[in-house]
Amino acid sequence: MNMHYVFSYVFGRRFASGLGKLANLYKTQHDNNHDINNKNDILPDYLILTDADTYVNLEHITEAMLRQPHQRESQGLLHQDDLNSFIPTHHTPIVFAGCRVRLPIHMVNFTFPFGGFGTFFSKGALKRLIHPLYCNDSTSHNGNHNHNWTKNKNSNNDNNAKKSLEQYETNACQMLTTPGKTLLDEHKFYEPGRNLAEIMWALAKDEAASGCLHSDWMMGYMINYYHLSRHVVHHENNQHTGAGWHDARQTSNVISRLHAFMSSEIYKQNEGNCKHDS
Repeated sequence: MNMHYVFSYVFGRRFASGLGKLANLYKTQHDNNHDINNKNDILPDYLILTDADTYVNLEHITEAMLRQPHQRESQGLLHQDDLNSFIPTHHTPIVFAGCRVRLPIHMVNFTFPFGGFGTFFSKGALKRLIHPLYCNDSTSHNGNHNHNWTKNKNSNNDNNAKKSLEQYETNACQMLTTPGKTLLDEHKFYEPGRNLAEIMWALAKDEAASGCLHSDWMMGYMINYYHLSRHVVHHENNQHTGAGWHDARQTSNVISRLHAFMSSEIYKQNEGNCKHDS
């Protein structure tokens, strides 16, 4: 079990650049690793993006996000594709916000992470982030472009992971090829074989790109609209209050993908602390 702890910057251009460079590093290490059975070991179990002045209790995070899910799985109480489990194993594509920000649904039905509290990308989500996209390409899912991110010891897990990446690629390509669907005009920077991190990096490097976007909003956009994370879930015992109330009413909203760690979020406020700020 391992985690990578990475400091992020608050401005969108630097954030996209840093994330793009990191994704390129993962990709390069993967391409240079010829041991097919250890391809997945290149990626961390979780990638943590946070500000340089943020304290993270790694022991607490490791216990809640790694040890407990794997223990439940070993006891037959959890499956990697179990959408009713709030914290699945790290192979499931899921992104948590240490503090999720949301507004009333009738105003803006969109969530994003409060950067300083950290954003946690599982290994499954990282696979999606750096998965090469081949839109309108008949070779998209055959061996010519298979980067073997789905190689695991369990063949059933292999099949589930492959299907998950194919679903992700289908949605990402719909975003990038449907006229008027991209909100940042990132489709202009798509090239066959580029992954989402590289596309956003190219967007950030383009001096002619119009507009200014905070890194928290960019991250929320990538996570929700490109389905880097599975859909939000809720517990029966908290579906009537706070984050649980919101998530229980998002079943038909396909872009509700950002999970609030321990239901920690800010709602209807422009400032202040999250429910859990330590």
